[in-house]
Amino acid sequence: MTLILLGCNFACANEVVRSEEIVSKTLKEMMQEDENAPSVFMGGNQAFNKGEAYKFAVDADRPEFQIKNLSDYLKEKRADKEQNANLQTNNEKDGMQINCNEMEYFEERNELEAIGDVEITTPSGVVLTADKAIYNKDNNTIKFINNVELKKGATTVNGEYMLVDLNEENAIMDEPITKMGNIRINAKEGYAYSDRIENLSGNVELNQKVEMQLYSSGFTSYGRAINDLNLIDFDLKSSRSKPYKIRTKEIVIRPERDHDSMIMKDVDIYYNKRKILNTPSLEIFTDKEMTYKEVNFPVELGSLKGMGMYFGLGYTFKLPKTYTFRVTPLLSYGDDEIGAGGILMLKSNKLRLEGGWASSTNNLIIDGEYKLTDKLQFDFGRHVYKGEWFNGGTRAGYIGELAYDDSYLVKDLGNSIFRHRITAGYVADYKREHQEDDMRDGFRYRYMAELSKSLKTFGSEEQDMYVNISALAQTMASVYSETGDTMALFRVGPSITSRVKRWNSNITYMLGGVHGHSPYAFDEYRYGRQTIMFDESIILNKYISVGYRGTLSPLKDNYDKEILTENRFYAVVGPEDIKVAFSYDAVRQNANFNFLFLLGSDNLDLRYEKLTVQNPDRLGKRQVKQSDKDLYKITVPESL
Repeated sequence: MTLILLGCNFACANEVVRSEEIVSKTLKEMMQEDENAPSVFMGGNQAFNKGEAYKFAVDADRPEFQIKNLSDYLKEKRADKEQNANLQTNNEKDGMQINCNEMEYFEERNELEAIGDVEITTPSGVVLTADKAIYNKDNNTIKFINNVELKKGATTVNGEYMLVDLNEENAIMDEPITKMGNIRINAKEGYAYSDRIENLSGNVELNQKVEMQLYSSGFTSYGRAINDLNLIDFDLKSSRSKPYKIRTKEIVIRPERDHDSMIMKDVDIYYNKRKILNTPSLEIFTDKEMTYKEVNFPVELGSLKGMGMYFGLGYTFKLPKTYTFRVTPLLSYGDDEIGAGGILMLKSNKLRLEGGWASSTNNLIIDGEYKLTDKLQFDFGRHVYKGEWFNGGTRAGYIGELAYDDSYLVKDLGNSIFRHRITAGYVADYKREHQEDDMRDGFRYRYMAELSKSLKTFGSEEQDMYVNISALAQTMASVYSETGDTMALFRVGPSITSRVKRWNSNITYMLGGVHGHSPYAFDEYRYGRQTIMFDESIILNKYISVGYRGTLSPLKDNYDKEILTENRFYAVVGPEDIKVAFSYDAVRQNANFNFLFLLGSDNLDLRYEKLTVQNPDRLGKRQVKQSDKDLYKITVPESL
């Protein structure tokens, strides 16, 4: 969003290319300017012949760029550049394109005055509208008066008065309102330059409600699933005072090559007039596509089997290629000892890698996943619980496998839902450092599937209740390469889901059988031939919600010979707009803490002394370095 710059940009048409070097340079420049062309050439030393189809191998994330005929392509691009140069030359003469109802020139003032539905379009793509505009040729300035709007792409700035200085390439606006996506920025004064916007003494508003979750525990890929966010009862009444108040000296919105970030400096956070947090800096950053958000939240607090309880303060760093890296020194307690350690986290829009170690337990824990597609990812870990769908959370010594997960609607079976999961990879049994060295390992291939069908649904709006009865059928088959063992599971049963006012319930009974066994202790089926699963939760009031999830094995014929095979407690506590979620898994001895915020235009009052948006045109756009574009040279035969 470059707010000003009413001057022109010029480009000249290339001369006729004859030598190999000039052809290469011309083709390269033209393809870099083509928005559909690749910006990094991976092929290198590709030879071109007339009449053939040429393809450039590029990064997998970018589309393939194809030239059907190189000579025609060069002629077409050269003609486009000549046409654009002529258009830009006309713009140079005219200065800008102006549309209005009336226009008058005042010779004594050397001013051009446009009145009524004024619209000025600049060569750089900025569109300015106002009720009135006055262009002074002597000073080379433009004044925009009443209902001023500046638009660049998806960003708009509104105000009642704006002065644009074409000599200095900057603008001053009185009481501007800047809209960027879901953010509205108000200020008393605004200054726009070619590379930034500066607003003084204003506030920031969100145009819609945004739920923000800050996880204060590492290794939460399995633990996060325990918290039922449906328990959260935010107060959503339409009009009320704004309980959140944030006061900050300066806000800097900074687009970088792979990230967009917002830094707040010298921050005080209030809730209902009480200061709850003071921090010298708070940073929120996301990748360009906003597929994930990361908050530089300092606290790490939790409990993990094999590592014990831990507490630490960390910091997150931005890295290239959308990555963030978090370092957290820890104090830990485990195996009746107090120790020290740390947690490292590497994240991007596709990768999550977490590693931790504590001297009290002397155990290295690794958990991670890499998303290859929407349905396929690579899971890996060491000594950490990984969720395996209806087989529960299991802790392998080592695991590294591909996992494919997909679901379908089966209309021929009365709109049943079919879901399946296919995994293949290396697994090893759990082993601590002081145990024997004959750890069993090998490759495991597994198929899991479920078919669910809703049988009956009824409810009453007056009594605020809902009941759904459905049937489930589940199957699992595993093959183990090391021993040749196989294991197969099939189970079927009814499931009842109900809600009565603020009480939610799900009860499922499964009856089935298991054939064969797993050679790995961590991978044995742990629920028995008969299984009763229940998930109960209740919202006591808008401040407190509690829940419990458990699984019973009535015959105690499971691997552990226990009647209770799942045992989880969770609670969500907090006022209208801020919640603290806590969960504890007694079977896996894992505890997690989550902080949840509901921010929106009706409950947030964020005020600043200075706000700077750097290179606003680059927000949401990934930049490519010139050095990346020059990695490879395209060669063209002299015959062309």
